[in-house]
Order: sequence, then structure tokens, then C-alpha cells
Amino acid sequence: EASMIIQIENKNDSSIKKWLKYLRILYKGINFPKESIDKEFLQDIFYSLSDTRATEVANAINKYYKDYNIDTPERMAHFIGQIGLETKGLNLLKESHKYTARRIVELFRWTRNGHLYKEAKFDSITYKYNYVDINFDIHKCELSGANERPSKGDASFNYKSSQEIVNAYGDKLVKDTILDKSGKEIVINKFSNRNDIFSDGKSTNLKSKVKDKNYNSGRLVVKPEYLNNSKVFDVVYACKYGNGSISSGDGSKYKGVGFIHLTFKENYEKVYKKWKKVNKNSTITLEQFPEKMSTDIDIAMQTAMIYWEIKRINQKILESVVDKSSIEKITERVNGGKNGLENRISYTKKIYKRL
Repeated sequence: EASMIIQIENKNDSSIKKWLKYLRILYKGINFPKESIDKEFLQDIFYSLSDTRATEVANAINKYYKDYNIDTPERMAHFIGQIGLETKGLNLLKESHKYTARRIVELFRWTRNGHLYKEAKFDSITYKYNYVDINFDIHKCELSGANERPSKGDASFNYKSSQEIVNAYGDKLVKDTILDKSGKEIVINKFSNRNDIFSDGKSTNLKSKVKDKNYNSGRLVVKPEYLNNSKVFDVVYACKYGNGSISSGDGSKYKGVGFIHLTFKENYEKVYKKWKKVNKNSTITLEQFPEKMSTDIDIAMQTAMIYWEIKRINQKILESVVDKSSIEKITERVNGGKNGLENRISYTKKIYKRL
């Protein structure tokens, strides 16, 4: 195999070389920062990138990385690894709202998001369940400890933990017998009160317990208006980091966009303020900023690096250290959690190896 590659490398057949590079046989990486990031480097990591997209992204990285001191192999590996995951391989500059019921519960299973649901209530006359909307006060936020959350208002939502919510969503009807008002034994369908989906307080095996991603027939169901709709962000991002109430629409307006998937009004304001300082002649307003970040690669890249600087992420990166622990810490800094951690680790290590 090695001799075959040497023979081909000595040929001037660019089509064969291009084919081998696609198969990751010839590509050896770059010597960063002596060599700039190029489209071949990005395509070696993110296979679905088109030539045009890869060139645009590489140009934007090279234009700004020195300004924000992302100038070591370690820093660049972490940066590209993070934005690659956030944007599904540098392709999507806008947070997707294409969520099934199961995915909504998996991602947003917190009690603060009770407004997303309907709850099954047992009718003692018909012996059947009817779904009733759980309606928080969409115009208000309220304090919960040191943090704000959507106000429950008069809503009856008695679930105390994400565990209870997940188990109620995955609940199924089972046959049971009860005595009717005349004392006669009858067979009914009754929810089983599952507790096997999410029981340890830390993790959920929802996918393995509820195979159908569109399942929406448990004790709790997701309201249909939030399925595959950006309105879901108006609930789950309400009353956080500068966002207003559910009715304000801030959640969908300030959802994740750009290469870092910047989220929440407060973060937009901070990044916009710094961006405006170095782009003084721009007429783009804060109101227009989210849309520009989701469509303009140059703005999306510069704002990602500005956010990187604001969060002081470079200071968290040690020289010659790109391991699982360091990637986990950077992920928490960027994402606020550990979403997609395994892929972030895979991307970042692969990038670092080629730098």
C-alpha cells in the first residue's frame, strides 16, 4: 500500500490524488500556525462540507483568528471542534427547531418548562382519560431561588423533577380492574406510573425505553404547537439571561445562531457591543443581529471568536493538552452543559492531531 501511494504521489494525475485525499489516504494535515487553515483541512474533518462552504469558513477563520489569539494548535483545535459540533459540521448557522415529542422531553425535561405539556386526567364517569392543557402565565416570570423562570400562574403542575416528567411522558396504558358505582367489576385502561426510564437523577435512557421518536401518548404529552416549531424556544428559553416571558418571543428571536450558536438576549447584547466597536461603520442594529449572524459567514465567525474571548476560553486551554477532561471543561464553557460531548471530543482530538 505504501509503495502504491509513493508511485501515485510521483504522478501528476490530480484526479487520482483528489480521490485519495477524499479517502483520507494522502492528507497529512498542516503545520499551524505557520500554515493557514485551508478547505482541505476542514473537509478532512467534516466530510459533508462542500468546496464553497469549506473555502468560505477557512477564509473567515484565517481573517480573524490572530485578532482573538486563537493562535496555537491547542486553541484552534478546541475552537474548530466546538463550532463544528454546534453547527453540524460547519453547515448550520441556526439552531434547528425540528424536534419530535421525544426529543423535546429529552432536551427540555425541566419543571420550568411545564407549559409545553398536556396532562391526562381520569374521568370517573366515563372511566377514560382526557388531556388537559397545562397553561403557565405566559406574560410573567417569577423567582425560583436565585433564578427566574416562567410563572406557573394558576396552572396545576405537580411534577417536582425532570425524572418525574420523563417517566410520565413515557408512561403507557395497561389493563386494570376497578369497581364501578354499582359495585360491578369493570376493566379499564390505566397509566402504569412508570419509574424505569429515568431513575438515578442524572441520566435518562428514554430512547431505549421509548423506541418511537414520535410517541406522544403518555400521562404527559407535548402540545402539538411545539412539535417541529421554533415556538418551543419561546418556552424553554424564557426568563433566562435577559430573555423576557414566554409571550415576549425572545426565546425564538435569540435562539442559537452563528458558529458558536449564540443564545439568549444578554449574550447577544454583550457580543454585539464588542462587535460594534470593531465595526463602527456598520449600520446593523441589535434587532437585525440574529438574522445577520445566521446568514453572513464573516459576521458569524467574528462573533464566535468574540464570544470565545468574552468567556475567556483561551485562558482555560493549556499548552500541549487536548484530552477528554480539557474538552469537557471547554464544552461546559461554550454550551453550558455537555450536549454532544462525545462528538466534540472526537472532532477536537482529530483536529489537534492534524495541526
